[in-house]
Amino acid sequence: MEDLGKYLDYKRNQHKYLNSKVLGDLKIDENKIYFGVNLDMDHMEIPREEIRNKINPFLNFSAFDDALSYMRETINGMNLPQFYIKEKGVWTGGHEENCRIRSININHGPEGSEWYGVKLEDAKVFSEFLKKKHEFNIYLKEGLWYENWEYFLKNKLKVLLTIQKAGDIILVGPGCIHWYNLLKVN
Repeated sequence: MEDLGKYLDYKRNQHKYLNSKVLGDLKIDENKIYFGVNLDMDHMEIPREEIRNKINPFLNFSAFDDALSYMRETINGMNLPQFYIKEKGVWTGGHEENCRIRSININHGPEGSEWYGVKLEDAKVFSEFLKKKHEFNIYLKEGLWYENWEYFLKNKLKVLLTIQKAGDIILVGPGCIHWYNLLKVN
């Protein structure tokens, strides 16, 4: 989390660092993508239709029986798919999905992902625990935090954990707080 803070500060305030490419022991390579997010598919007809044709209509975005199909406009990441591009070791911080709508997450590989989640019914307990113990509001700092399995065990908090391999689909329920990181899965 400390390295992420240094990196974000560097990206927001590059003028402070002048020509330095080193933040403590965190090295920044300007030619490297550390995390690519929200690659929208609104202009990509072929992969969109391929996804639509291969996924069961029950799970599909904007399918006939999906409430999102009644929206008057397309919203990237909600009723239109998005790609997330990552490299090994990169994580996505804890957050709820947009508007508390469910999400469908397909891993196209080649690496796997480790997913953590807190069910909607346990989210309030988790949120209040972090406010009390760390004075940290997860809803105001969405996407800027990451906790591992041991933290939950140590503090006797309920958490879900699963490994998503290439080709696996993860369904995230409405209101579920979740976060994940890329790892190598054989």
